[in-house]
Amino acid sequence: MKKMKTAAAIVLAVMMLMGAAGCDEVSDAANSIVTEATEDEMVKGVKNASPEAYPDITYDEAFRSFFSYPSWRHFVGTRNGPDDDGDGQPDYVEENVDVVEFTGNCIYSDTQVKALIQFEIDDDMFSPVFCSFNKVPQNRLMMNGLIMKAFETASEQKTRENGGDNDQPEETGEYPEPNEPPAFEEGEVVDCDINGHINTHGGTVPGYKTSYVVDGGKRATVRKKLGNGWHINAVRYCYAKDIVWYELYDADDGDYYGWVDSDYIDFDE
Repeated sequence: MKKMKTAAAIVLAVMMLMGAAGCDEVSDAANSIVTEATEDEMVKGVKNASPEAYPDITYDEAFRSFFSYPSWRHFVGTRNGPDDDGDGQPDYVEENVDVVEFTGNCIYSDTQVKALIQFEIDDDMFSPVFCSFNKVPQNRLMMNGLIMKAFETASEQKTRENGGDNDQPEETGEYPEPNEPPAFEEGEVVDCDINGHINTHGGTVPGYKTSYVVDGGKRATVRKKLGNGWHINAVRYCYAKDIVWYELYDADDGDYYGWVDSDYIDFDE
């Protein structure tokens, strides 16, 4: 009953606005009323928070300055745990994980894309855990770079509005620009030695052959389905096809997995 009364109040408020102004003028006001009436506390908690690097700018301010058509929502989902026993299945599944999701349009590689950023909520804390462009998953460097770029844009805008300096934080160089590859050449292969595990985000992920990733050949796989939580050792990485790839072996028995998109790998701290 309370939900019905709330909806009726929203409709009445919109009708009153339409009577007091033209239809073109009422659209933004009506959307604002609906947003305020339906937005929950978890969404508000993320929107009103600020990172340490930009304590005077909220996520809401930063994202509104950088993205067009910004939208927020909260939902409850599930999250797989690691596969510590090596049976190819997650050892547990966390139910009822709270996620706050943001969507908005931005320019990527001279093309407008719809960006999606998800924040996982844990008690009073939250952290960004997933990013995609037009439903294509991005790696963690891209996600962090995109978020920081939004705050940089908002900070520059505030500086212009104030007509002076805004105590901008120093550039750390920790994250690349969201539209730029990492600091090595396309197709360049770099040695590494990093342990971690596969994170399939709820499905499976293929491991591709060197001929496809590095040499630009036809699409071919070493393994068509790598399971969530599998322990891996990355021995080389490469930037190709707008993706950062890692060449993986099984960390437990040494099986070769091929090249995997870095967005599906969680490395150990």
